[in-house]
Amino acid sequence: MELATDAILQADQIVFVGNGGSGVIAMDAHHKFLRTGLKVYAYTDFHMQLMAASQLTSKDLIVAISHTGSNLNIMNVLEVAKENKVKTIGITSFAKSPVSEMVDIPLNA
Repeated sequence: MELATDAILQADQIVFVGNGGSGVIAMDAHHKFLRTGLKVYAYTDFHMQLMAASQLTSKDLIVAISHTGSNLNIMNVLEVAKENKVKTIGITSFAKSPVSEMVDIPLNA
């Protein structure tokens, strides 16, 4: 949790991504974090997620939300993020999931 907090506080931009029900969680996180004054965004559409991830840098952070941790769209977004050396946090319900293994900082419910 401390690593996640540090990553959030050090990021120039924070982008929350999620699809389906996880997209609703991403939008709620955006709403909550927007109040802090941090530069935050949320995308629930796969194509918008890819475009956003392709514009991020090593100074930014993606928080990927996936209940199962095996959403292919989210994994594709994380691959693009990794190419740009973007720091990543993954929030899933399963520690042994592809998303948890792909991210820098896995958080599991």
